[in-house]
Amino acid sequence: MRSLWASKPVRVVALALVALMIGATAVAGQESTSPDLGTGWELRLQEPMPRWSAVASSEGRGFVVRALDDLAFWSADGLEWQAVTDAEGTVIVWDLAASDAGFVVTKGLRQPEGSVLFSSDGLEWENASVGRGFNFWRVNSGPRGFLVAGDRKCESVAHFSSDGRQWAPSDLPSGCISVIAAQLDDRWVALTVGADDFGILTSTDGVVWSEVDAQGPPRKPGAGPEFSFTRWVGYEAALRSASLTSDGETLVLAGKGTGGLWVSMDGGTTWTDAGIDDGDVAMTASDFGFVGVGPERVLVSTDGIEWIEHRVDGADFHDVAAIGTTVVATAADGIYVWTAPEPTLPLTGRETLPLLVVAAALIGAGLLATRGHQRLNQNRS
Repeated sequence: MRSLWASKPVRVVALALVALMIGATAVAGQESTSPDLGTGWELRLQEPMPRWSAVASSEGRGFVVRALDDLAFWSADGLEWQAVTDAEGTVIVWDLAASDAGFVVTKGLRQPEGSVLFSSDGLEWENASVGRGFNFWRVNSGPRGFLVAGDRKCESVAHFSSDGRQWAPSDLPSGCISVIAAQLDDRWVALTVGADDFGILTSTDGVVWSEVDAQGPPRKPGAGPEFSFTRWVGYEAALRSASLTSDGETLVLAGKGTGGLWVSMDGGTTWTDAGIDDGDVAMTASDFGFVGVGPERVLVSTDGIEWIEHRVDGADFHDVAAIGTTVVATAADGIYVWTAPEPTLPLTGRETLPLLVVAAALIGAGLLATRGHQRLNQNRS
């Protein structure tokens, strides 16, 4: 009696399944491992950028970089860039964010035409009719919309919009406080800070907020007596002192004023020190985890808890954004891009795509051989 392995169709299919298993294992290994962002950065646009230059991204709408009203760029893929020519003047852009609806810019100090701009495509911009007379410093975003926060003579104010055009006041606490926010899968989380204490609030719609029985991350020695979320640190250097970033489930607090990196896995109720003493980085979420950039350094984490730090000599990074596995960063000398390499086998370094193609071909050959074998047996009978 012939053994099962002696059958050619069985051998072909078995080899194909082995190839598929190896390929799947390789892909899974790539997804669970932090990529090496210490190499592979490419300067795609050489243009001097001030320290406050900001970048934001929206899948399907591309990347936007803005620093001044007359220093703005757009790219569909992070590789090819074009100047935004309808911007005029030299007003400082304080913050920039993106959602599925488009892009929003805050211009800080009160402007006659308003302090908030909106663009659905990153190229054509319009003044948003929101809170004229206020200084809007920060804009926070998520899939559900935008939240801008600012003040007027120590009176804090925030407005929410689902589309960047129609805005409604948010009932966040007023007073001499700063506000940063991020969006989880099912709600917004805002972190407020005053002279002495923190506050954690949540909202399902960005308008009505409720306080959470929690404490913000503790101050670290050396973090300074104040923990301000404003970007203003002297007239010639508008810097983010803190930012709140979410991947939909995890919150990461970073920035100059934080004294490190802080992570919350429960919507801001409790916070864990991530063990990074210098948290002065801009942060974003990508398909492979969190990415933070600062002067000549990049931080990467798949979960917000374990972090890997890379040195990138000569790259004075300012801000960062990502679409999928493409990461764009602004820097003192222009706009950099990093793209993920093709997945490879962990041990051999070979690309997985050819292996999967071979496996598919083997399965097809096995099926054809099986059919031919069956027909031969039928003819013999």
